[in-house]
Amino acid sequence: MIEEKCMNNKSIKELYEGLNSGEFTSVELVKHCLDAIANNDQSGRCLNSIAEVEPNALFIAEALAQGTAKRSSHQAV
Repeated sequence: MIEEKCMNNKSIKELYEGLNSGEFTSVELVKHCLDAIANNDQSGRCLNSIAEVEPNALFIAEALAQGTAKRSSHQAV
C-alpha cells in the first residue's frame, strides 16, 4: 500500500519503477490519483485543472493489472 506523502513526491520515473518493482499496484496508483483529483481539484482548493476524469479508470487499471485489457497510448486515466 502506498502512502500519500510518499506518492506526492515521486517523479514519473519513480512511479514507473514503483509499479515495476511491485512497491504498489496500478490500482493503488489510480486510486491515489483519483483521490488527489477529488481532494485538490474538484473540491478543496478547486483548482479545476482536470477537465474530465475517465469514469472507468479503476476498471481499466484492474484489467491492465490482470492482463485482460489492451493498452492504448491515448487512453486517459
